[in-house]
Amino acid sequence: MRNVYRAVGIALLIQLVLPANLGLAQTIQPPPSQGVIATGNGLLHSCTPMIRLFDGGSHFTPDELTPGFLCLGYITGFIDGYNIGMETEKSQTGLLHPAFCLPAKEPLPASQGLRIVVKWLNGHPDRLQQPKQVLITLAFKEAFPCK
Repeated sequence: MRNVYRAVGIALLIQLVLPANLGLAQTIQPPPSQGVIATGNGLLHSCTPMIRLFDGGSHFTPDELTPGFLCLGYITGFIDGYNIGMETEKSQTGLLHPAFCLPAKEPLPASQGLRIVVKWLNGHPDRLQQPKQVLITLAFKEAFPCK
């Protein structure tokens, strides 16, 4: 299942980066109804339908699924980027200064990461105007504190 999420993430990345590099950036602008996932408000709105999908829901509109898959791809990429950053820091400096400590035995499933973020966002409505990357970091920091 993890390979499916990676494939979705790679496909989204190709759709976003390749047209921009070819001067076709106007083709990737989201429709006005989808907006841009920049803050916790957008993240919560976009991610929530994906939990229904993971729980077996079957009725979704394109206005729910497209942002939902963007959310899932963003969280998956965030986790991968964090792991790469930690490995790079360790190999270059021999030191680690993690913001949070993901389980080492097996990779964090995207569905679990999604649930952690949505639960945290629902529990902190006063922070939803903050940037998404800050809030995702705080959610994982609370779920996976370093010991």
